[in-house]
Amino acid sequence: MDGSEMHYLILGIGSTEESPGAIGLPDQVPFPGAHFEVCADMGNGVSFSDNHPSVLGQFTEMTDSVVVNGMMPNLTLRYTEALTSDALRKHHELDLYTKFWPGVEAPDFLYLCSGTAETCPVTPQDVADGKPHQCDGLLAQIDASSPVLWLACTSITGTSYGDLLTELIPQFMSHLPLEDRGRLSQVDKRHRAVVENAPGNSPAGKIRVPREKRADVGLRTIYTQSELDASLKESSVLHFQPGGGSKAEPLTVTAFHKASPVHLFAWTDAQPLAAVEGGILTAHEGTVITTMKSGSVTLQKGATLMRMVGGDVQIEGGFIAKVSGGKATVRTDGSVGEVDVIGEVVLPAGEITVLRGGVASAAGNARIITVSGGRADLLGSASIGTVAGGRVDAVGAAVVENVTGGKVYAEGGVRVDNVTGGKVYVKGQASVTASGAAYVRVSEQATVHAYGTATVHGQGGTVHVHGTDVTLTGRVDSEVRHPA
Repeated sequence: MDGSEMHYLILGIGSTEESPGAIGLPDQVPFPGAHFEVCADMGNGVSFSDNHPSVLGQFTEMTDSVVVNGMMPNLTLRYTEALTSDALRKHHELDLYTKFWPGVEAPDFLYLCSGTAETCPVTPQDVADGKPHQCDGLLAQIDASSPVLWLACTSITGTSYGDLLTELIPQFMSHLPLEDRGRLSQVDKRHRAVVENAPGNSPAGKIRVPREKRADVGLRTIYTQSELDASLKESSVLHFQPGGGSKAEPLTVTAFHKASPVHLFAWTDAQPLAAVEGGILTAHEGTVITTMKSGSVTLQKGATLMRMVGGDVQIEGGFIAKVSGGKATVRTDGSVGEVDVIGEVVLPAGEITVLRGGVASAAGNARIITVSGGRADLLGSASIGTVAGGRVDAVGAAVVENVTGGKVYAEGGVRVDNVTGGKVYVKGQASVTASGAAYVRVSEQATVHAYGTATVHGQGGTVHVHGTDVTLTGRVDSEVRHPA
């Protein structure tokens, strides 16, 4: 390997559990180039140990088999606990590579591409033209010009024995607090069972209180998935933070049988919660959840969810970066960065930055800055900054400030201020100001002010024609001509 050039090694379990197309991601992506090599273990599994001579020798190159006419499947890798093993990560064959492994350096369920035609290349010509990936998939997170070795496994198993005497480890660990036992279990995977099976009245069953702010709750710092799984099954209310540091495992909250929600905190050295895949969870200030696939989450003020693909979220001052599925409701002062694919957001208050797909229902004083796809329903005094695509249904006292594309259906007291493109259908007491290449259909008691080369089709209402280039067809109740 040339030490002057970065070489990426992407290792994980080849996943078929979650098809990209099933959650609105592309099934095919353009082949990045000859520097990208795809290998698989051919169903044999991969093993490693201190005395195993080779890991890479257990793979077969599959690049020519998966690339057809410059396109390849949108491959996926997922996490397995062996990816955190020092024996694997520091294996002499792998040590010099730059690692980007699912659930460790990268998000679990790591796709090559998680974007759309707007954000990422979709044809070989796009790649040849230098169009970059702008998503949270692998091809957007690494240097696209560097060599990449993609290794898909059916299983990864291994052992690494340290200098500690095995028979003394359980005795030693029985006197440690739960947090430290979880950390030590990372040193030797054989001892994780000691953590899982600790008696409730042992030192390991005790919990610590936070060092600051919340002395009223017992807060556990959890470092291993097995420790979290066991804690979720307990009858008491769980308050925890994911442990930090290089030995901490990415944690996933799964379905559990508690009457009360689990509480997620972020105090000293905490890392993001990797995923929520079930259960009921309240995320407090400062917490970060990487992915939500199912379950129910309440995001309190200062809490962040990076990507939502399923489940139900109540936003009470928190923030979701991207909604790609499931349903999110903004309760108080919360916000959503982007909605795409099949996401649904309900906004009695709060804000969405970009609606690219899915459905958003905005009421009260809620605001959507840009609509470029999907459908937005406006009620009350809700507003949209710009409609560039998609569909908007607006009633009540809602306001649409700019329309450059898409379709807007307005009735009642809706005001549409600046239409330069797209189509607007207006009736009731609604009002529209249009210019440029805009098309407006007016009916009932609605009012339209038309400028430039706008086209207005009347089925009633009042049309103010400004200038001589406006096209007015159909029938209107009142036509007012204004000098140019």
